[in-house]
Amino acid sequence: MPKPPKHAGPFRTAIVVPIVADGAVATRVTVSATLEVGGAAARPDVGRGGRVTLVIDRRSARIGAAGVALGDCDVGDVGEFRVDKTGRVVRARLDAPDLASVVSP
Repeated sequence: MPKPPKHAGPFRTAIVVPIVADGAVATRVTVSATLEVGGAAARPDVGRGGRVTLVIDRRSARIGAAGVALGDCDVGDVGEFRVDKTGRVVRARLDAPDLASVVSP
């Protein structure tokens, strides 16, 4: 299913539903659906300026630092963040609304 839009209101999409018989997929049925995107779902998980903990996993060590989002970001997305202490900009994957894993220092 495609990612829903970032605005409240109806969202039309197609969903493919597998029909399983005897443990195997017998056929697939496409269903058209209209979903209602609420106000909370229309906002990013972390907005520009949002505070996060940036973590870097190096072998047996895990290093964390406070940072700020430089743009809107949803969980699972890779975005740019600025490390508070150094001002350095890094790319990190948002793992939770308050936690991001650095992918490129």
